[in-house]
Amino acid sequence: MKNTQILTEGAMMLALFAVLLLITLYIPVLWIATSFFLILPFFIYSAKYPAKYSAMLIMAAIIISMIIGNIAAVSITLAYGTTGAVMGYFLYRKKGKFFIYMAGSLVFLANAIIQYVVSVLFFHFNFIDDSMKMLRESFESSIHMMNQLGEPVPDKTMEQFELGIDYLRALVPSIFVVSSFVMVFLFIAINFPILKRLGLEVPSWKPIREWQMPKSVLWYYIIILIAAILFVPEKGSYWYMIYMNLSFVLQICLTIQGISFLYFFGNLKNWPKSVPTALTVMSFLFFPMLYLVRILGIMDLGFDLKQRLQQKP
Repeated sequence: MKNTQILTEGAMMLALFAVLLLITLYIPVLWIATSFFLILPFFIYSAKYPAKYSAMLIMAAIIISMIIGNIAAVSITLAYGTTGAVMGYFLYRKKGKFFIYMAGSLVFLANAIIQYVVSVLFFHFNFIDDSMKMLRESFESSIHMMNQLGEPVPDKTMEQFELGIDYLRALVPSIFVVSSFVMVFLFIAINFPILKRLGLEVPSWKPIREWQMPKSVLWYYIIILIAAILFVPEKGSYWYMIYMNLSFVLQICLTIQGISFLYFFGNLKNWPKSVPTALTVMSFLFFPMLYLVRILGIMDLGFDLKQRLQQKP
């Protein structure tokens, strides 16, 4: 009886995924919304039943995606299926929300990297190069239009654009990492409430004021800065790419720590919750404020500001 129930629910989850995949593939407007729910059938199923049943669901979903779609459908199924199954498995194992988030992000990132490598090696399709080419062609078209209108664009603008393209190309690994973590964060924010409504026990986030990056983040940041002074990164070199990506990711971590301190300080001073929220939004709109928030994160990690302020009478 139990096996019948498991198989029946598996068939329902497979049907739900097939509908979501069809909408994602063939309805241009709705795919933006449905893409956030593609992990839901795998999430629900793996959160309720052992891992072997989730593996069976993924295999069945791959077969369905091959029937109703193409190679893109299979890649979508693999990425969302494995991510949802892993997150659901750790929910089944009663792990914390942060653990589930990290596991899902790493699986989604691994899928993105593997699929990118496969597309380049076997299908000779490099969406990064194509995107850069389209961006350059669009900019050159705008420059040509401005010249025809009698408003020539300074050479400095062209140089800055080329520098920006080089910067983006160097940050491709970090963009993969950040986009994967952001996507899984949105998956959790959207799908966890649904799981809760379905009667599944889901963990909660710690308050932002309690978020704490490892102290090693600060040491890594200091080391990478010193290394960049001693060995100046030359554009196009491997060291340049390593430096750009490590510093970018570490700066994000320090910024998150600074935001956490803002919420901590606001709670300590009994500020309305809207105040640290407004400061956070403003910091992303005005880059000088973002630097200040990052400095707060550095000071908090370096001098244990939260702990010192809590101990202060």
